[in-house]
Amino acid sequence: STFFDILFFGGFKESSLEEIEINGVSSEDFATFLNILHQVSPVTKDNFEMLLELAHRFDCKVCMDDVERFMRNWRIIGWEPLVPKSTLTQYLYLSDKYSLNCLKKVILTRVKSVEAIKIMQNSEYWSELDGT
Repeated sequence: STFFDILFFGGFKESSLEEIEINGVSSEDFATFLNILHQVSPVTKDNFEMLLELAHRFDCKVCMDDVERFMRNWRIIGWEPLVPKSTLTQYLYLSDKYSLNCLKKVILTRVKSVEAIKIMQNSEYWSELDGT
């Protein structure tokens, strides 16, 4: 991660500290983040959003790629009738927010009916989508 590379090796005072406080992140969430990086724990439906936020915040491409791969595969293979449209809208929103272009392409190629789009428009995430 470029964030941690700069933090530890960029000549900042933090590089000489024994302990560094990271504001706004619980120790449990950070431990999960580290476990993903070291492939000790898997990305799950319960942690993927938190991991996206931390991967984005700490500029960690490895974690971002792991989460995107999870989102592309979890409930998506043969999913159209199984996954609620609100979940697809959430995934579309997150793919837009975090520039997960492969995921965005998968979602957009799978949504094939006007009815599906209308259902997706009722999701809380629809209004958050970037219209550009």
